[in-house]
Amino acid sequence: MDVLRTQTNWTSTVQQVYTLALDDLKDAANGDKLRHAFLNPRLFKPTNTCQLVTEQATQTLPILPSAYGNAVTTRNKLRISPAVLFSACLPRMWSFCRAECSNG
Repeated sequence: MDVLRTQTNWTSTVQQVYTLALDDLKDAANGDKLRHAFLNPRLFKPTNTCQLVTEQATQTLPILPSAYGNAVTTRNKLRISPAVLFSACLPRMWSFCRAECSNG
């Protein structure tokens, strides 16, 4: 066991992972982090909520033209195939969420 990992799991927040190598514990600040994980865990509560990340994702992800290319119009309504939307948007959403979650 060379690494200590602390994972947050607060309701309606984005999970964060804090990793400390055993050599990192030589630094007093890192020792304090470990101490707080047991004695004052609220210090690790993430500020990013799931709702906030979802709102940011909807603002930063453009609607993809390829999804409109495979759309079907019915009674003046635009219907996008769920398969097309899913396959077009999922990679961008995943990379956005990974970037947000790794900022911890």
